[in-house]
Amino acid sequence: VVSTQSTWGISMAFFFSLPPIVGPKVAKYTGSERSGYYAAQICLPLILQTVTTPIHLLGYDFYNNPQNTPAQRIAFMKKDYFSNVGARVFRMAPPWSFGTIMNKELRSYFGAMWAPSPFEEPI
Repeated sequence: VVSTQSTWGISMAFFFSLPPIVGPKVAKYTGSERSGYYAAQICLPLILQTVTTPIHLLGYDFYNNPQNTPAQRIAFMKKDYFSNVGARVFRMAPPWSFGTIMNKELRSYFGAMWAPSPFEEPI
């Protein structure tokens, strides 16, 4: 339970809080703040999987093999680490990288259409 809650809390920070903060710093290399945000939003959730995968694997091992020693737990985590990270990256990219960008763009577009700012020209 603790491993799931900790990875969930860390994940939400990486998925939603860090990209707007990191985006302007990445913009120095991408050319615009928008592309910097996109790069951060795509990369941060995927990079995070290298950290959260061992936490999840450790939680699975504690639950399924409560008698394992620390050495056995480490061996279990190392055995399929890269294939597990790859699977998690593949699973996380659509909703948390591209889906978050699409959600933000659609909200911005439809928000401007349905509730235009009184300070801007109508679309």
